[in-house]
Order: sequence, then structure tokens, then C-alpha cells
Amino acid sequence: MRTIPLFAILSIFIPCLFGTAQAADPVGHPQTVTRSTANLKPFMAKFGSMIASLEIIKLKEKKPDWEAIDISVKEMSQTLTDLQKADQDKAYQEYTDVLAAGMVELKEKSAKRDKSFFNSLDKMTDSCFKCHAAHRPGDY
Repeated sequence: MRTIPLFAILSIFIPCLFGTAQAADPVGHPQTVTRSTANLKPFMAKFGSMIASLEIIKLKEKKPDWEAIDISVKEMSQTLTDLQKADQDKAYQEYTDVLAAGMVELKEKSAKRDKSFFNSLDKMTDSCFKCHAAHRPGDY
């Protein structure tokens, strides 16, 4: 019968007892302790819906509907402001600051009717994916 050295057993179980080990998810991303997003989710969902509506305009419209885009950008800007206020402990500020800078660019391009608006939208949404990758590695 083969025996496992005591140090091998202890090196596996002690970190588990004290919570210092990181488990990997099926995709191989380390599991991290995520902060509560319950108060942020409604704003994230609304912001994501507005991004989706702009993506639909981008894909389906031959000419951009600038009036609809203006409405979406205004609503996204307000939603982002609300999201930043809801993030009271500034846990996601790194990402929302990038979104805020992107919103400034989107507002400018929308006002100018600049067709590179959608390139800026794509650039801004990278922040969403980076945040989800960092805080929701299993399902971003």
C-alpha cells in the first residue's frame, strides 16, 4: 500500500482551512472574491441594453439614426452617473472612469454626426468586458 507523505496532505488541506487557496473554474480562470454588485446590477443591465440598441442601429440601419443615437447616449450617460453613485465604496471606479471617458467621446461624436461613433462605442465597451473578466471570470 502506498502512503502519502504528511507534508503533502497538509499542504493541500491547510490552505483550504484558512481560505488562502484559489480554486480554478472549469475554464481555468482563478476564482476571486467578488464584491457585491446587487446595487449596481440594475444600472449595468440598463447600460448594457442601451449598448445593444446602438449595436442594432449600427448593424441594421443604412444611415445612422442620429436622433435615436442622441437619445441613447443621453440615457447611457445618466445611467453611468447613477452607476457611479451606486458604487459607494468605489470598488469598480477603475472601470467606470474608463466608461465615463468613453461617454465624453461618444457625446462629441454623436453631436458632430461622426461616423466613427461606432468605433468609439466598441472601444468603450471593452471596459465592460475587462470588468466582467476580472470580476466574473466564469461567465463574461
